[in-house]
Amino acid sequence: MRNFYKVVEEMLLVAPEPLKSELMHRAPFWAPEVSWERLTYLVNKTIAPDSTSPVVVRVYALLCDCTEEEMLRRFKADGF
Repeated sequence: MRNFYKVVEEMLLVAPEPLKSELMHRAPFWAPEVSWERLTYLVNKTIAPDSTSPVVVRVYALLCDCTEEEMLRRFKADGF
């Protein structure tokens, strides 16, 4: 099973400022049963999918538990 806080820590290392700030102030207070849902909502709210941005690809890859290459393929297939 994935460790939610480990994923958040990894995101904090690469996330752009709006997401980083939101994560630092909100994630510690989320109940375990809603934490993944809230993280997904927050990423989608603050960062638009973009296959041309390595940072965006990395953040979404962390969220989706896949490689950056796979995330890039998904973005391109979806027209992002």
